[in-house]
Amino acid sequence: MGTQIKRAAKKYMIFYNKLTPIIYTSVVDFGVKLTVRHLCETRKRRGFTEAIWEDINLAYPTTRFYKVDNT
Repeated sequence: MGTQIKRAAKKYMIFYNKLTPIIYTSVVDFGVKLTVRHLCETRKRRGFTEAIWEDINLAYPTTRFYKVDNT
């Protein structure tokens, strides 16, 4: 574990055995909820969040109508 992480763990009483990134999934209405846990520098959090969202293709409920011409 890095020195900064050890210091933060002592200062903020963070007690985790594993600090590796992880994705939790759960089923919700109309899809799957993804919860991501990862460590990053505080000021870089927004950039990490944006990069993650750009890499995910989302599907959502849609309705399509087709007009059939029977002439």
